[in-house]
Parts: sequence; C-alpha cells; structure tokens
Amino acid sequence: MNQYTDQYTVLENGIYYAELDGTKGYYEIGRQNGRIFSDLIKQNVSVMRKIYGETIGQERLEGVLEKMLNSQYTADLKEHMPSLYDEMRGIADGSGISLKEAFMLNYLEEIPNAVIAESAGETGSAGGKCTAAAVVNRRDKSNLLFQNMDFTDAYEGFQVLYKINFSDKSLLVYGFVGQFGGIGVNSRGLGVTINVIVNVASNTGKGIPSTAVTRMLLEQDSAEDCAGLMERIPISTGGSYTVADPNTAVCFEASANKIVRIDPTDRQYIIHTNHAVRTDDLIDVPGEFNGMEPICDEKGRSVVLTCERYALAERMVKSMYAELDVEEASGILSTEPILLHLEEEFGLSTLQSVINQCSEEEPALYVAKGRETGRKYVRLGF
Repeated sequence: MNQYTDQYTVLENGIYYAELDGTKGYYEIGRQNGRIFSDLIKQNVSVMRKIYGETIGQERLEGVLEKMLNSQYTADLKEHMPSLYDEMRGIADGSGISLKEAFMLNYLEEIPNAVIAESAGETGSAGGKCTAAAVVNRRDKSNLLFQNMDFTDAYEGFQVLYKINFSDKSLLVYGFVGQFGGIGVNSRGLGVTINVIVNVASNTGKGIPSTAVTRMLLEQDSAEDCAGLMERIPISTGGSYTVADPNTAVCFEASANKIVRIDPTDRQYIIHTNHAVRTDDLIDVPGEFNGMEPICDEKGRSVVLTCERYALAERMVKSMYAELDVEEASGILSTEPILLHLEEEFGLSTLQSVINQCSEEEPALYVAKGRETGRKYVRLGF
C-alpha cells in the first residue's frame, strides 16, 4: 500500500498511514516518521504549545520542557530503551522540530500533568481515559483485543497509523503524529492496549512513558515476553497494559511501586477502564477516588464514567464472549458510554478505536477514528 515513500497515504476512513523501514536502525525509523509527517507534526506541536502556553505562558512552558528533557525521564529512557531515545531524536531531526518538542509529543501524560502542577502547584490527572477488552481461548475463534482511546479533542485530526517492517516482524502502531508508540498489533499476532489508571501511584520526574511501553510491548513475541519486559522497566504514569497473543491475554496494572498481573483464569475475557481493579498501590484523588472507592458526582457518576463503562463492557462481553467477533466488538465500542462523549464536562471523547485480531495465521488490525456510532473501520494485515 505504501512501501517506503516520502508521502503518507490517507486511508478511506481518514486515518493517515505510512510504512517505515525498520532495518536501518531506530534513529532512521524516527527520521522517516518525522520526514513523512513533518507538516502534521509541526501542526501538532503548535496546537500543544498553544494549549499549554495559555495555561502557564510560553516562557514557563519552555522552562518546564527544558527541565523535563534534562531530568530522570530522559535518563530512564536512555537506560532502559535507548533505541527509542534514538528514534525520538530521529523524529525531531526528520520533522525539523526541537528535541524538547519531540519529548512533549511522546510524554503524553507527563507533560500535561507537569503543566497542571506548574499552574496550580499540585499534581493532576491528565491523559487518555479509555475502555479495553480482551476475549481469548474460544473454540474456532481468534483471540481479540479491542479498545476505544478517549482523549482531548486537541488531538483530533492527528491520528496516525504506521507499519514498521523489521527483519523478523512487522508492527502496526496506531497513535498520534510525532510519537514512537501507540496501540496495535504485530505480525506474530501480539496486540497491545493502554489505559491510564487514575487512582494508582505514579512516578513524578522519572520512569518510562506509556508511548514507549506500548511500543516495546509490540516488539515482543508473546504475552509472557511482555511480562518479562514489564518486570524490568520503571513506569512513569500508572496504567493498565493489556496484551493478547494467539494463546492468551494478560493485563498488567502498572504503578510506581509494583506491577500486578491479571490473567483470564476462571473466565475467558479481561476488561479494564480507568480505575484500579486488582492492585493495592493506590492513592486518594480528591473528588474522584478514596483509594479503591469512587467518589461520585451529584448525578451519581464516577469520574469520566470509568465504573459505568467497566460494568457495561463486562456485561456485554460476558453475554457474548464465546461467539464474539470483529463486528460484535465494534458494536461494543459503539455503545455509549463506552463510546465517550464528554467534551463539555471533561474535554474528552473517543478519538481512536482498534480491534486487534490476535491470530497466528492471520493477524490483523481494524482501525477507526472519531466518536460517531457508524464510524468506518479499515482492516490492515501483514
């Protein structure tokens, strides 16, 4: 479809797509990415600078970016994932943005949290609020891992899908322009999703961002390989990483002090939204959670409807998991409030949807963008 050109393709549902040669090193992957999407990356930088600058001013924003780029965040990335530090440099050089601007695009939760702290003198809960589900071990059915990625509308129009072809495997990575990571599936049938968890402990000023974690998970061969990776790296922002391969699925509730594993033991599915399910590495979030207990608003709702989305997704998946296919998964993702419309209250809505077909014989990714019930999915394989 798009084998190593300097131009991206626009898929029939409006998602930007490009293929990257992964055989020439990570810096070159980033440089290709940056060169192909240069104009869009610069537009994304401009939008983010405007939003953050309106909160704390451009001069203070420069100080925040400089401080974070030269902090333990970068030291941890260089130590644990030096290849992705090189790729981030390549994105900057290829697109013509600065390294700290490439950092801003890839530290998707950490930068807005730092801006909140700079503005209000306290930490906040920024980033995506998503719903993910995996169904596994069903007779004559491929394992599926599917998700709605809910995020600020500032990223609308910057959704991008790229295929990285290494010598031993290929990755389909769905994220936003200028990033080295995202959700998706690889040619071994390993799929990956990420949900921020609002009520677990996060590291401030150190750790690996979710964009890097998802990317390195996608480079693994199996769910058990992913378990080994999660044990070796320090996490920055708390989140649930769900992975599925042709044999099983695992969810890792990752926080500052521990990784808790959730297996589909007595059931054949896993559900996760934006609150802790199993871990005890908890924090109180004013107005949102007292540890594990949600604090509901005057309408009786949990923050960004995380508990309501979890309960609905579990009911729907439980009722149909044995026969659940791609079409039914898309139906679940199109059911409100799993399909999120909270632009006015929380500035969030569904921007990306994926269905990973985690099959050894026929791995595939079904992708859509936007929050319309009838949004179109496009299938890409290997």
